[in-house]
Amino acid sequence: MNKFTIFFSSGGGDQLKIVDSYWKKISQIFDKLSKKEYSSEIENFHIALRVDGEFISFGDPEGCSNLRYLKTKKTIANTISFGKKILKNEGILKKFMAENLVKAFEQMTGKLLREKINIEKDDLMNDLKTLIDKEL
Repeated sequence: MNKFTIFFSSGGGDQLKIVDSYWKKISQIFDKLSKKEYSSEIENFHIALRVDGEFISFGDPEGCSNLRYLKTKKTIANTISFGKKILKNEGILKKFMAENLVKAFEQMTGKLLREKINIEKDDLMNDLKTLIDKEL
């Protein structure tokens, strides 16, 4: 089975609590995805959430960035970065999270296919979209 992980880096501030709640929801989605195998050649699918805050600014562009395929570790990873304006509106944040989660996995599976890595892209994307609709 594949492992799906998510890491949350925060620049600090009270407004970031809302992103933390989405991180927890995504963790639950990833737990469910981890019960199936979508690729025998990849062990870990990883997402990093990075939020600029009052104390630290990561300087990443808003949205998906930093796609990485770590061949020796059998890992594919991507980053979703937030702008401060998104944090102030939960409706916008929810839409942003859903769209960018799908986009991040489309980028990751696309990279794997270009690298000629066996991946059940349709199954993974369908399962991800179903869980996002149901749980996010």
